[in-house]
Amino acid sequence: MFGLLEYLYLLHIFGIGAGVNFRGCSGEVNQQPGAYHLGFTNDLKLLLTEMVQKQTSTKPVYLSAFSLGANVVVKVLGELGTAAKVSRYICLHPTEKV
Repeated sequence: MFGLLEYLYLLHIFGIGAGVNFRGCSGEVNQQPGAYHLGFTNDLKLLLTEMVQKQTSTKPVYLSAFSLGANVVVKVLGELGTAAKVSRYICLHPTEKV
């Protein structure tokens, strides 16, 4: 629910937005034969590539992520570097007792 509320807020403020959901967080069951994992970055890379190619203005790109998504965002930004064209990002990951 956190991601949905955040997305709707940003959509309201900036008028544009896109989201990537992991682990069925979209409200739909994953019907694909594979599952997501920390190394699965293809969806986010595709989204960032599409945004850069279609971007006709100088609007900044902001990313926010939680839990598994936070790991994926950090991994993608490390792999793409400045080619990702991301202005700011915030990644939150809950701590767990071991």
